[in-house]
Amino acid sequence: MKKKKGRADGLIEIKVEVGRSLDEKPIRKSFYGHTKKEAADKAKEYMQKRQYGEIDEKITLAEWADKWVITYKSGVRAVTFQKTYRFSIDHIIKPYFKDARLAAIRPIDIQEFFNSNMRYSFMVLQKLKNCLSSMFEAAVENELVYKNPAKKIKVESTATPMKKRAYTEEETIDIISFAKKHKYGVPIILMLKTGLRKSEMLALRWKDIDLKNNTLTVNQSVSEAPGVLEVGKPKTPASMATLPIDDDLKAVLMTIPRNITKYDYVFHKKDGDIMRPDNWVKCQYRKFMKDYKAYYMKEHDGQEPRILTPHELRHTFGSLIYEATRDIHITSRMMRHTSIMTTSKTYVHEQFETKRTAIGKVLAFRS
Repeated sequence: MKKKKGRADGLIEIKVEVGRSLDEKPIRKSFYGHTKKEAADKAKEYMQKRQYGEIDEKITLAEWADKWVITYKSGVRAVTFQKTYRFSIDHIIKPYFKDARLAAIRPIDIQEFFNSNMRYSFMVLQKLKNCLSSMFEAAVENELVYKNPAKKIKVESTATPMKKRAYTEEETIDIISFAKKHKYGVPIILMLKTGLRKSEMLALRWKDIDLKNNTLTVNQSVSEAPGVLEVGKPKTPASMATLPIDDDLKAVLMTIPRNITKYDYVFHKKDGDIMRPDNWVKCQYRKFMKDYKAYYMKEHDGQEPRILTPHELRHTFGSLIYEATRDIHITSRMMRHTSIMTTSKTYVHEQFETKRTAIGKVLAFRS
């Protein structure tokens, strides 16, 4: 037991060795009281709990992770539970730490974990950090560890950020023209003209479309994970909104046969039920793009078109809105971003690159 220390708040601190780290260095826990005896009594109570098994010093990180995720995260959406927590724990965290004792893990061990996983994107690494930090915070509250070793960890990624592509106005006009004649074309037109995510497009119901007032309301989306298909609220509260639709899109929507079923989905399986996003991409989106490529190459002497992902159709919508308005606030609202900073990082950057190109051309002309 170390000598007591005086504190600015008047409490007295004593430190007690409660275990050993992975390299057998002592791990000490602080106890506080208004008197030395009060702090010592708290330390004694803690050590007695350890002695009688009320505090499990032998529990591994893997064991605690399984207990933590069931106890603390069972209330989140099923898809979030599987994709964010269960996947991170089972496929990244547990394989790395294996049978390491929870109480023996120090900040340097957590930092080494992140250093060895820099191949993942920053977003994935940030989710891992949040997961580990929450896990250890709960362990502190349950007196399994004396502090959170994941609290001040630095996260860096060496993964190359995926550059978002977008169709030009000319390309968009061309692909919409082709989509009007293709059996899988309506969803493509809808996404290009409204910026809907595929998860929102597939969850769209006829009652969400007001053809009289030319509006469309986004109020739910479909998510999937292995063994889970879930229809619920969209990605963020900002995603829920009523959007205007133009007469061209209205005319396209009016061509869709409306089958009266209990589901009421605009785009659906044969029985009227909702489609899985992955199945829609595999069975319809890729078929559409394959046919579009064949058409385009025939019309352009063998030149291949750019084939974008469904999310890049949404990005195309945002780019065209920004190019037309040069208003980041309107673009942000139309894209239904939670923060205008999210919009600025993407679309203002693109505009800056356009300005750089223009300056380059002027300087080249002057020289």
